[in-house]
Amino acid sequence: MNLNIKWVLSFLMLLTGFAVNGQSFKTIANRLEMAINETVEVAFEASNADISNVRVPDFTDWSIVGGPMQMQSSSNINGVSSTTISIKYYLSPKKAGKLTVPGAGASINGKQVTSNTVVINVSSKPVKDPQQSSMSVQSSPFAGLFDQELEPVHGDDDLEFYLNENANIDQIINNNVLVKARLDKNVGYMGEVLLIEYKLYSRVMMDAEVKKFPMFSGFSTIDLMDAHYGSTTYEMLNGKRYRVQSIRKLQMYPLQSGTLTIDPLQLSANCNFMYKHNSKLVKVNRTISSQPVSVQVLPFPPDSSINNFTGAVGNFDLQAQPVNKTIKRQEAVKIVVKVTGQGNWSMVQKPVINWPEGLEVFEPKIEERLDSQAVPIRGEKFFIYTISTNKPGLMQLPEAKFTYFNPELKKYETKNIALPALNVSNEIMVNANFDNQGSLDPTDIFKSVIKWGAPLAAIILLGFLLYRMKSHKAEKAIVVQDAGADNVEESAIVSNHLNNEEPVIPPSENPGNYEQYMPKTEVPSGENSLSETEKINEASETLNDVDVNAQLYFQQLKRDILAYLEAKNIRLNDAIPESDVNNELQNLLNTCDKYIYAPFQTSVNAKEWNEKWQLIKQQI
Repeated sequence: MNLNIKWVLSFLMLLTGFAVNGQSFKTIANRLEMAINETVEVAFEASNADISNVRVPDFTDWSIVGGPMQMQSSSNINGVSSTTISIKYYLSPKKAGKLTVPGAGASINGKQVTSNTVVINVSSKPVKDPQQSSMSVQSSPFAGLFDQELEPVHGDDDLEFYLNENANIDQIINNNVLVKARLDKNVGYMGEVLLIEYKLYSRVMMDAEVKKFPMFSGFSTIDLMDAHYGSTTYEMLNGKRYRVQSIRKLQMYPLQSGTLTIDPLQLSANCNFMYKHNSKLVKVNRTISSQPVSVQVLPFPPDSSINNFTGAVGNFDLQAQPVNKTIKRQEAVKIVVKVTGQGNWSMVQKPVINWPEGLEVFEPKIEERLDSQAVPIRGEKFFIYTISTNKPGLMQLPEAKFTYFNPELKKYETKNIALPALNVSNEIMVNANFDNQGSLDPTDIFKSVIKWGAPLAAIILLGFLLYRMKSHKAEKAIVVQDAGADNVEESAIVSNHLNNEEPVIPPSENPGNYEQYMPKTEVPSGENSLSETEKINEASETLNDVDVNAQLYFQQLKRDILAYLEAKNIRLNDAIPESDVNNELQNLLNTCDKYIYAPFQTSVNAKEWNEKWQLIKQQI
């Protein structure tokens, strides 16, 4: 009974805290019914939660045509702040039927959770006009022309619609339809914001949908929702007037130096024409691609005087909140240091503060309010320290320092701010409650809700759980009575199942020690080499289901795959006889890129992915 009470109270505290603060982690799809030739937008979204170590699932029944893309938004309505972080994918079904989008895993406030699954009904009958898809692009008001007797309206009489009997349709499309990728600059520093926009230019009556988005390997990306997104404008290009529509606009932050290439974006376009001599309508489908774009990413310049730079790039400032009162000995007080400005906020770490002796300081709580639609991202980040001291008198706190790289000035800058002095009386604080008067801590807004709402929710939930425990106890008594003395062990198993007492697997004791779990490069050798099955068994015994650093592991795994293919003189999409093997290998390489460049991917089970690579090698 004592164990059950402890379980109830622990679960109650976790659930109540999660609900009161409005925290959630869920899988969201923008449609639950679709055709086989359409795409669906899927987002793994965390709200008002300290999230880390997101583990994106395998999309077994889906092909990834876009993503991953990180989006973050903040709002403050009637004094209540909320923050939402989402990782978005665009998926295309591999088959018809009821397909499942698995949930993603993540650590929410230190607890391992999994988002919900979503079931989508995919029809085997393709839609005739896929512009209704979430990724579709309608470049003119003449979608569905094949089913209607329409002619160009006034203002569109320059469109290539009417054909002569001997017209070359392919040449007309090539000369009048194109996709352009426009980058605001081709040279920049690591972490410096770059803007890229994809536009569809057309002088043909057509409808189109995105067939494949670039993976943006080597970049962290955030989609921008322009106010004029989806609207049609007109531009002159090479002396011709084109209808123009924006397909996608992003801000990108390079993660590595060197020459990075952005792959083309592909559209599937249905072009509509009419022959003059017999008024026959013709619809022609073509794949239209943009040109690849290259970016020269510069490394940070060397500077021996800089020793606390963490990779923040942009233009920032530093502020501190004063403590406007005398505190008692052993009284906890909050010191708030705030970074404001614009830049790559993912690399903004806590300022450097050399705390004096005699001061107890806890790791800061971090809150941020960012506008992800600003370019670069603009906002503020709070580092909330809880400190206390047992020494009376006036204690002068040190400076806080924050160093960043300013790409406009092409130099490092350091901001310094003096922290407030602490006036500590000789009186000792007994049963101290934290006083956050004047604090910028965004969680303060929930205090009144917690004070009155949490106890009521706790009483209701506790009553329900006690009722369930009583029911479980009666069920276990029946099982034991029916099983008899010879089935004591089986009854214990049933009891554990009814209590949901499943073992909790602790995280790795040393997740940073990944070298011993890295896959070794394997190239074809002589007859004395181990069989593939023996290699899999040996790898499985070595790894022991240990979580390792995801980014470093998949960097090494990708190098191993490419080295193996080169050693066997194999090129992707060319010399692998089975198409399924080719798809599996390509999906594995895409997974490597996803974990190398997607946000929050911090650890991974090395055994699982090593086995997948070994099984693929058996089939090559």
